[in-house]
Amino acid sequence: MRYSIYKILIFVIIGELIISASLSLELAVIYSTFLLMSIIFKRLNSRLSLIADRTFDIMLLSIIFSYFLRPLILYYHPEFYYYSKTTSALSKDVLINEMFIILINTFFLYLGFTISNSLMNLRRKNGILKDKITINWNLNKDKFLINNFKAIAILLSTLVFIRVFLNVFLEVGVKGRAINSSWAFLSRFAPEDLIISIIIVYFIFYKTYLTRGQKVVLWLNLFFITVALLATGSKASALLIGVSVLTYYLIVERKFKAIRVAAISLVLLILIPFSFNLGDQIKYSIYSGDKSIVNIFSKSLDNFLTKSPVQSYNQVTSRFIGVDGSIAKSKLGNSQQLYVIFGIEETLYRSLDMVLPFGSFKNTVNSGKAVSLYIQNMPDDVQNAGAIGGYASLDLMFGNIPFVGIFLFGLAQGLIIKLISRIKNLSFLYLIFFSYTFFVINAIMSGNYDFIIAIFLIKIILFFVYYKFIKGLKSIKYA
Repeated sequence: MRYSIYKILIFVIIGELIISASLSLELAVIYSTFLLMSIIFKRLNSRLSLIADRTFDIMLLSIIFSYFLRPLILYYHPEFYYYSKTTSALSKDVLINEMFIILINTFFLYLGFTISNSLMNLRRKNGILKDKITINWNLNKDKFLINNFKAIAILLSTLVFIRVFLNVFLEVGVKGRAINSSWAFLSRFAPEDLIISIIIVYFIFYKTYLTRGQKVVLWLNLFFITVALLATGSKASALLIGVSVLTYYLIVERKFKAIRVAAISLVLLILIPFSFNLGDQIKYSIYSGDKSIVNIFSKSLDNFLTKSPVQSYNQVTSRFIGVDGSIAKSKLGNSQQLYVIFGIEETLYRSLDMVLPFGSFKNTVNSGKAVSLYIQNMPDDVQNAGAIGGYASLDLMFGNIPFVGIFLFGLAQGLIIKLISRIKNLSFLYLIFFSYTFFVINAIMSGNYDFIIAIFLIKIILFFVYYKFIKGLKSIKYA
């Protein structure tokens, strides 16, 4: 038997349902309703268009990780509640009530997305997202990335150099550190997911066209961007590579044998908790000054082996902050400062501030900083971006009017994928769809919409600016 990623996600929900049934009848009802809703709306969207169908899978993945993994540990271990130090303790009743609200939010997200796609009528009988054969045939006609490899390699190497210079030598972006360099603004011109997605597109779609030397150049760029991100204490490189490959599998509807799924799951159950310990150890080494690779790996392994499975599960799921953030928002929902900062006007103006050079429309702190200040109570001079998840952020954004924000967010996605589907250049379509995948995942998981919207817009702008740059280099060559 072979299983698509969607079917694997359904099996994950069924597993969660079985576990929840052993914990609480209320949780079992919530998980069974979530399973039924997901199946129904998946079938509705699969009849509308292929790109809508694949986008729904991305949303489902994000929702599972953000909102339906965490309750399974919080129910019996409320002491693991992420914001317990700054808000009141978590009880089982509060958790279950919040999960019912999350379930209703999920319904309105699905509903908005489905209505929008129905109105947009995204039927594409011969679209490039049809099957693997169509994709390969079309890419054979569109070799922009191969024909312009030298110019793109120069561009990639320059962007990677910028990130290494900023992250490794100037320590820009290091978690817990104040920004101490006037060069930090350069990072907006070298977004890591843009760099990694281009490299992954080469390896996935054009691997048969690449020479050995070209592969070496790509591997070196991938290695150094990973080093740059690890230097900040971030594990984003592994996540971005995984999401890029996952997006490809979603596009071509790759199916996996059951034994391969089981083997990959077993490996991930070990590697993911270890990677979190490794990331934490790298972050601590920045402050301690002990940057020995041997010591970092040995301490990471020791921490990993000494933790119980429950502690490891908590360490991983606590990074998917949706449930904890929704509970914190409910407990601190009367904070007028949060309503102002997360408001629509403030959010859009701050996004413009980030997109436009030297923009200064608003002087309020961004949403991530607001979470650090007003929920986590962290010092103002510490560089840290907290999050409360997409659902809680949208509630605050729309003045705590229940479910309106998430419904409108679902509606907006239909418009976005309609615009994406109009792109004619195949290379750009895949790259922008990758970026859109990151946008959806971050929007649902973190909810820091000022930053998320700005980064997505910057990447779209950079795609076309760099495209002109590459064409310019080519014209110089043949002048």
